[in-house]
Amino acid sequence: MEKLKGIILSITPYKEKSGIISILYKNKLIEATILNLNSENFSNLKKFSYGEFLLYKGPTKYFKLKSFYPIFELNKAYNDFTSLLVLDFLSEILIKILLIKNDYNENFFLLVFGTIKRIEDESSDKFYNLIFFYNKILVYLGLDPYNMISSYLANYKILSEFDYSIKISRNNFLKLFNIFSNILSNYSGIYLKSYNNIMLL
Repeated sequence: MEKLKGIILSITPYKEKSGIISILYKNKLIEATILNLNSENFSNLKKFSYGEFLLYKGPTKYFKLKSFYPIFELNKAYNDFTSLLVLDFLSEILIKILLIKNDYNENFFLLVFGTIKRIEDESSDKFYNLIFFYNKILVYLGLDPYNMISSYLANYKILSEFDYSIKISRNNFLKLFNIFSNILSNYSGIYLKSYNNIMLL
């Protein structure tokens, strides 16, 4: 048995009742199978929940999930349309980049967890949170947006260090989001299906 604390990035059903869950641990991505998603033991599984997982090693490459105890869950965010689109973007970009680059450290984990908590906080500016996160992801991939958008430095400077009180206009957010997405696709070959939904915000 192995006990760890992590964040649920995805829950993918397969076959009739089974599923595969992707867990972001502090320094690695773990996938585990669930024999019965409909079991009462797993009724509290929700994407982006943070909690304690009890795993055991099965005969395949995957761990098997025995139990999950939630410590932090999203509630308000799941009732807000904008938050749902943001969460969809977070899920897609994290899964895609961790498939090609999974040597992250605890600071990366803390970035993801902090972003999720701020999405749940209704007083926090979702546009600023998302674009700050996106910038950090590009830096993590070895890209430097600061040197790629010299014509837009005035709006980029607010991303140098997170400030919980900052708010960003919708127009500035969409411009930066579009620039960051172009950088991601041009230099990493990662295209996001959630891009179009975010640009409609």
